[in-house]
Amino acid sequence: MLALAQAWLCEGADPSRGPCGQCGSCKLVQNRLHPDLQVLMPELLRRQHEWPLVDDKAEGEDSKRKPSKQIRIDEVRGVIDWVFKTSARGRGKVVVLHPAEALNLQSANALLKTLEEPPEHVKFIFATTEPEKVIGTIRSRTHHYPFRLVPPAQMLDYVQ
Repeated sequence: MLALAQAWLCEGADPSRGPCGQCGSCKLVQNRLHPDLQVLMPELLRRQHEWPLVDDKAEGEDSKRKPSKQIRIDEVRGVIDWVFKTSARGRGKVVVLHPAEALNLQSANALLKTLEEPPEHVKFIFATTEPEKVIGTIRSRTHHYPFRLVPPAQMLDYVQ
């Protein structure tokens, strides 16, 4: 999913052939710093993949609250505001939601209007291995593309 986002944001190659891996945008995606890429995942997964959001608490700071297993509505609202702003690098914007089934009903409903009338040059990727668990109102507003599994050794080619 990140390789697809990188291909769309790539400044050095034809997006249909994949990212070049060398341009400024590719480097920013690889370093998780691209200003036109937002990745939404539950806090628990963000910690595991070292992809924190600004409002995430460091371990120990809020020991009573467990990391969320869902994509929270506040995060979705933040992305909705973000997609309507101008692209920083001019290639458009990409929002990755992973896993898509982690959107709860409130988060999904907050996103519906934006999905029905998305801003120009904004692409959403709803990644899931269990599409039947994605809320029906989201499934009905998205195109479905099955991807094959990539061997782990090849995966490293996309993120390095």
